Order: sequence, then C-alpha cells, then structure tokens
Amino acid sequence: MKPAQVAAERLSGFISELMPWWPLHGGAVAIVDRDGTLAQFGFGLADAERSTAATAWHLFQIGSISKTVLGVVVQQLVDEGVVDLDEAISVSLPWAEVGGEPPTWRALLSHTAGLIMGGDGVPDDLAQLWALRGLVRSDEQHFHYSNLGFMLLGRALEARTGRTVAELIATRILGPLAMTSSAGSIEWWSRERSAVGYWPLRDDIPWAPGDPLTPAAWFRIDSADGCVTSSASDMARFARLLLSDGDVDGTRLMSAAAIERMSTPTANDGEDIVSLTTGPQVTSSQYGLGVNIETIGGHTCLTHGGGMVGFQSFVLADRTEGIGVVVVTNANGCYPVAQVIARAAYQLLVDPDTSLPRAPDAIAASGPTPVVGTFASVVDPTLTVSVEVDGGQLLLRGGDRVGRLTRLWSGRYVTDHPDLRNFHWDLSEDGRTWTYGPLVLGASTESHGRSLSEHDEAIIGDYRSYSPWFPWLRIIARNGRLMLVAPGGVEAPAEEMELVALGEGRWRIGSDGWLPERLECGPVVNGMALSVLRDGVPYSRTMPG
Repeated sequence: MKPAQVAAERLSGFISELMPWWPLHGGAVAIVDRDGTLAQFGFGLADAERSTAATAWHLFQIGSISKTVLGVVVQQLVDEGVVDLDEAISVSLPWAEVGGEPPTWRALLSHTAGLIMGGDGVPDDLAQLWALRGLVRSDEQHFHYSNLGFMLLGRALEARTGRTVAELIATRILGPLAMTSSAGSIEWWSRERSAVGYWPLRDDIPWAPGDPLTPAAWFRIDSADGCVTSSASDMARFARLLLSDGDVDGTRLMSAAAIERMSTPTANDGEDIVSLTTGPQVTSSQYGLGVNIETIGGHTCLTHGGGMVGFQSFVLADRTEGIGVVVVTNANGCYPVAQVIARAAYQLLVDPDTSLPRAPDAIAASGPTPVVGTFASVVDPTLTVSVEVDGGQLLLRGGDRVGRLTRLWSGRYVTDHPDLRNFHWDLSEDGRTWTYGPLVLGASTESHGRSLSEHDEAIIGDYRSYSPWFPWLRIIARNGRLMLVAPGGVEAPAEEMELVALGEGRWRIGSDGWLPERLECGPVVNGMALSVLRDGVPYSRTMPG
C-alpha cells in the first residue's frame, strides 16, 4: 500500500474516534501532491436524516477558503495590469465610504484595513456595505479578520471587470482547473447535490459532546467572502495550485511572481491556529494576500479555514514538501474540526510512523490543569461546586447532580451538567479559580471592582437576533466589568469580550483600544434596555424561558 493510502487509512480511524467529541455528522478528505490526488474518501453522513454516506464528490460550502480563490483572481488581474494592489478601493467603488482614508486592495486582501469582521444583519452584501458606510475603523494597521473587506473586494472586481464574482471564479479558476462540480456562488440548484449542514439543536447554550444536532439554515450566497461550493475531489485540484508555481497539469493560471506575492506575509498576525498535542508545531502564522502563511516544522505552508452556517472546512498546502490536504465537513462553522483533521493528516504525511493523539485530548490548547476539589462562589459562599476525576474524565458536581467537564480547542470548558450549562467554564492560570458567566468560584482575591453606570446596568441580560451567523449574545457583569459572551455562532467570538464604555450608551467590544467593533444601547424602559445594536445588527432582549 502506498504511503498516502496508509495515511488515509490511519486518518480514517482517527476521524472515527474524533467525531463523538465534535458537532458534525460527516465530511470528506483529499490528500494531494503537485502531480495529482493521492487519496480521497468520505466519512460519516452527508445527510443524517436519510442515512446518506458522505463521499469525496458531495458538495460542501467551503466558506472563507473562497477568499483564497478570490485572491488568485486578483493576482491574475494584477498580472494583466487591470488591478493595482496599492490603488484605493474607492477608485472602483466611489460610493463605498468606510471611514477615514479609503483602503487599498492590498490592505483589504491582508485584513489590515481596520474594518469590522462583519455585521450579517441582512443576507446580501450590497445592503450590508451601504448600511455600514459610517462604521468605525481602526487607525492602526493590525491584522483583524474582515468579511466586510472581501465583500468590498468582490464588488470592486465586478465594477472593474464588468463580470460577477461567480463568473470570474468560474471562468478563471473552476473551468481551467476542471473543477466541474464546483460553483462560484451557492445557488438553489446545488442543494440537492450538497451535504446537509448541521448546527446544535440549541443555540442559547454552549454545545457539549453528546448534544443533539439539527439541519442548519440554508440560503443563497454570492458575496465574495464565502461564495464557493465545492467537493473534496474538486478542491484537491485547487490545493495543487497552491503547491505549484502557478500551473496545474500544464494549465497556467497565474505567474510564479503572482503566487510569490500572494504567499508573502503581509499582516503582523494570522488566522487562529488549532494545534495537535503531537507532531510538527506551527511556529509562525501571518496573513498574506488572501491566504494564511504558516511555518510548520521549518516548512512554508499555505492554509485557510472556512466557516459557514452548517459547514466547516480547511486547506493546508506545504510548498516546501509539495504535499497538501483538504477537509470539508458539515459541522457548524464555529467548530474547527476540519482544521484538526487536516493537521492530523499532515502529521501522518510528513512522518508516516508518527502516533496520533487520543481524540478526547487531541488539541494542544494551552492552560493549566484544574485543581480537584470544592469551589465556592466569591459573592455567595453557599453556592459551591466540586471538580472530580473518574477514569480520566473530569466531572462537575453541583447540588445532587453531576456532569462531564470537557475541555475545548479554545482552552475553555463545557459541561453537560443540566443546571450549569448556560455559560462556558473558564479556569484561572493557577487552576484554582473558575468563572462561570457572572460568577467567580474559588480562591479569588479580586475585589468586586468599580461601580457600574446606569447604562451598564441597563444592558445586562440575554439578547437574540434572526442572524444565523451570530444568533445569541449575553451581557454579564463580573467584578465590576461588563463582558459580552456567546454560546456559539459562526461569527461569534470564541472567548469573552470586555465591553469598554465610550460614553452615551456605546461600548467598544474588546479590551484592545484599536478594535473597531461596537455595541450600542437601544431604548431603555424601567432601567432595562429592550435591545442592543452589535455593529448595526439589532438584538432584542429575551427573557429566560
């Protein structure tokens, strides 16, 4: 058996062990080198309701890997003299005011334009871009991932070429690479050939292993930040392009200089990394022009993740070694299981004799080991929980009930304890103090902090929206600080975000002063905000059910 086939067989076993710990039903993998596809296979179910096995030919929404596809299109047009990377986007889109100096193509491609991640309050990009023309922009050049920036790029490409993003992708990428099953927009015709996307049955609490899933919302998408639908088999050909100097099987799509431009680090940081506890580790991660550049074991690797409503994907192309892997899944986009599978595949490819980690503790999330014992609330000492260990599994006991305590890829914990599920559980650096929403339990010596303002008090509560990308948020107060927390969601933060008061019922989302995201208080009745605006998206207060 060839090495790649051996790797695929071992990877299949790893995936089977991994799946119960993640919210997905299935997916597919393709392993490639510069000359072709070495192995490909599906795993689990493409449609759980119909018991349809997933294959390498099922369509999946690849999400933000579409940004890398768009990056190739831009570089082609740079080669042709149609686009200048340092030209302001306002030359093509004079109506698109985004605060301050107009960003350049280069800044938008590298996520350094200071734009918010995105609002997603309406489904289509033109309405989003128009509504957010007066948005706040960071005046510092930090890497800050922005779907909004790629929506602008897509509309600028259409203005410059007279062709839609879907047409540009189809004629410049999909056609030449013979990606015959793929499309540059997500349309109704593709739904019958697509895997079903899934998300947790409940969106108001963090998902814990074993919780049920349900089919996710499905909708048409043509905006450039995440518009491509493809299969693992087709995406294998795109991964080969990333390994090459611009050509695949004698078909040249871009110059060697273009792929060098694209894959040269531009931003000061890069996409979030989910590392395994074994194998070669990522020593640097910086974003280029539409693609992330990682150094893994001394090798230069191009990577990108893709999160959609009901789908999660990842591509990794090692340009040093000439090998790559594509993983597509039907997990909701906020759960980076495709990245975990891709890194396991890569580990097997670079070291066939390697041992993969056990699935429950495969993720190298940094953090302390929890201290076993009893933890009392700092505010209310009568409220206690205990952390125990049974057969290597952490247990959380509260009252007369007990549940599992499971560590996530982010270093946070979730539990299936029926009374302690509203929030994630976060552990202090010494392992002796837990925070659970507004509560601190353990040996904390923190004071209760500053007094809250009238506006601060008014917005504390639970809120929801109709946006499937970020459906639920909670605002809590802990030790005199306001925090925005979310149980899940493709565009929701995976960690708690401090709300920093800016005056007049406005807050910055995040403690770093350069962050552009904002929260605004809606109407207040009897000291209680009825709604809030998150970057222009309305959320209404909801009462506990």
